[in-house]
This record gives sequence, C-alpha cells and structure tokens, in this order.
Amino acid sequence: MRTSTARAICSVTECSSTIRNKGLCSKHYQRKQKYGDPLISKYNRGEGDNQIQRFQSRIRMAGDDDCHLWVGFKTGAGYGQTTFNGRKEAAHRIAFYLATGTWPLLFVLHSCDTPACVNPRHLREGTNQDNTNDKIARGRVARGSDLPHTKLTNETVIQIREMHATGNFTQASLGRQFDVAPSIISRVVNRKRWQHV
Repeated sequence: MRTSTARAICSVTECSSTIRNKGLCSKHYQRKQKYGDPLISKYNRGEGDNQIQRFQSRIRMAGDDDCHLWVGFKTGAGYGQTTFNGRKEAAHRIAFYLATGTWPLLFVLHSCDTPACVNPRHLREGTNQDNTNDKIARGRVARGSDLPHTKLTNETVIQIREMHATGNFTQASLGRQFDVAPSIISRVVNRKRWQHV
C-alpha cells in the first residue's frame, strides 16, 4: 500500500507552491537570486525610499537655478522616463510630485525648454493650451516656410495678399499662379494661415 508524502511548501508566507531550492519555490528563489530578497519583484523593487533614491541617482544635479538633467532612459523627444510605483512615468512629472507631494492632474510644463530637466524650480502645472502658448511664445512651433511641405514663402504670401487686395485677381487665379489650392489662398488672404507675415 502506498503512503502519501506531504509535499514541502515554500517558506514564504501565503505561498503554497512546492519547494524547488533552499526552502523556496521557483518564483521566490529566482527573486532571491536576482534581487537579494524573495519578496521583491520587478513590480515592487523600487518602493519607498529605495525608489526615490533610484530616481535621484539618475539626475545630474547643478546649481539651484540651473537645469537638473535626467541621465536615465529618454524618449525620442528627449523627455526622461522611468518606472515609478509600478508604472512608466515621465521623469519631470515624478520630480513635480516629489517636490509638491501631489500628482499633477494637468501637463507639467518646463520654463527652461529642456525636455530632460527635472529641476522642480523649472516645472509648473498647466493646460494643453498653456503648453501651446509657451511653444508659440518661444518660437518652438514650425510655421510658414519652416513647415515640411509648404509651397509658399513669406515673400509669396505678401505678394498674394497685395495682388488679392487690388481686386484684379480671384482666389482661383492666384491658386493657379502660385500652384496651390484656392482654399490655401483663401486662408492666406483672410489671415487664417501665415498670421505671422
């Protein structure tokens, strides 16, 4: 008659998996090998003070009013990014949170125009419109002949407006002459486009 042998259970509380090595199941043994503690996983390895220290270790500090640059992973646009509280977050949003104690509900805007900057003195919360206004005010928005597929230049826009103002040219005839659609001419003469000229 066969007697049943009790299977050995992992020594981690509330784990009912079978022991594989040194009193631990496979999952907890691998965590101990990788992180030095069977209770730490990739999802919680940076909690609390360790997480903040890890975040701060990726900042190149400078003077109080200078940019503090993120030296960890950056997006294609140059913004720092890391995992914080188990989620991917923008580094400047984390810096704002650590400085203020509250997560931003809106955008976090840079006063320095440096995407990698995480100096809380350079960060403020604002709307998408605030962000757009900042870009325009600082000349960071491509417009006019800086746009990739435009056929017009500042000079041709001035010429179109002057010709149209004479009353001798229709929008359709100007469109043919400058090789653009009449709707583009309409936007130019009504200053819905190329307002900066």
